[in-house]
Order: sequence, then C-alpha cells, then structure tokens
Amino acid sequence: MPDKIIQIVPAETEWKALYGEGEEAARSRILCWALVEDDAGARRIEGLVIDPSDLRRIVLASDAVDETPFLQYGYKPSK
Repeated sequence: MPDKIIQIVPAETEWKALYGEGEEAARSRILCWALVEDDAGARRIEGLVIDPSDLRRIVLASDAVDETPFLQYGYKPSK
C-alpha cells in the first residue's frame, strides 16, 4: 500500500527541495508540506513539488523522478 497523505499545509515560497550537489544541483519549489503515513502507521513530514518529469503531477519531493536524487530541503529567506 502506498503512503497516505493525512494533511497538507501551504509552504512559504522560500522552501525548496534540493537534488544533487555541486554544478549538477537542482531546486524545486515546495508547494506545500504533507503529513504522510506509511502502511506501518509511522508518520513524517514531506514537501510536495511539481514532478520535473511530468509537469501535470504533484508528488512527494523524495518521489520526484529526475536525473539527480533528492538530497534535502532548503530555505533561503527573501531579501
């Protein structure tokens, strides 16, 4: 059974999902945060992004299909 989204809340525009490192690094804007539950009942918070391989889909940042693997979340405050 796939993970189940329990609740979502909007994310500030400064939050990004970071993929890869160095010159290969890519960023995707976090649209919202999701409380996700797996089939064992464990819960975690994950960001939702537009899937870079299919711009019609919104997916968990860690599930986004791209050339580089998901690394971490980052926040850069606006000036």
